[in-house]
Amino acid sequence: MTINKIIILGDVFFSNNNDKLVFFNKIKNQFTDSLVIANLEGSIKFEHDNSKNKAVHMSLPKFNPQEIPDNLFFSLVNNHVTDFGIQNFQLNLEHFGKKGLISTREKISNIIGQQKFIFLADHKEQCLIKETNFLNFSNKTILGIANEINSAIVIVHGGIEFRRYPTPYQRTLARKIIGYGAKKVIFHHSHTIGHYEFWNERLIHY
Repeated sequence: MTINKIIILGDVFFSNNNDKLVFFNKIKNQFTDSLVIANLEGSIKFEHDNSKNKAVHMSLPKFNPQEIPDNLFFSLVNNHVTDFGIQNFQLNLEHFGKKGLISTREKISNIIGQQKFIFLADHKEQCLIKETNFLNFSNKTILGIANEINSAIVIVHGGIEFRRYPTPYQRTLARKIIGYGAKKVIFHHSHTIGHYEFWNERLIHY
């Protein structure tokens, strides 16, 4: 895979197979020289755990991971991957295989095209941490993985929805991540184009 650009997409969702095909074709035809990391906001429903009382259940159409373009990978670190229960989330992990990316204590970094990615989930935004084993966007976690952060692109699912500007909490932790040597910090979840800044000459996009 020849990579000239890295494109990081916020919350991607397919309501039907046509949506999926349009998206995949766009990646194949318009971004052939790019590595695309997209946050997949939802789950394929293999089974339904009715104990999860959520306002919105994001159900994706079933599709074969072999359909996914070679240069496209999905982050599975968000608050909707457990909409149908933790067992269904595990089935999604198995289904997507190498195309589904997460960060855990056991596997902090994901290396794609010689680039290191780390994914953090903000438990304040309904991301389930203990059940998924996601790395939490917290001071304690960031201190614990400081050595791994160096030279990584750190992607955070967190921030208040429809808020353009970061909270002091977001800004403090994002700057700390840059201080540990991250190349950049990118947030999604807010459903709006957020503010950005350069801290120590490195991008933080909220």
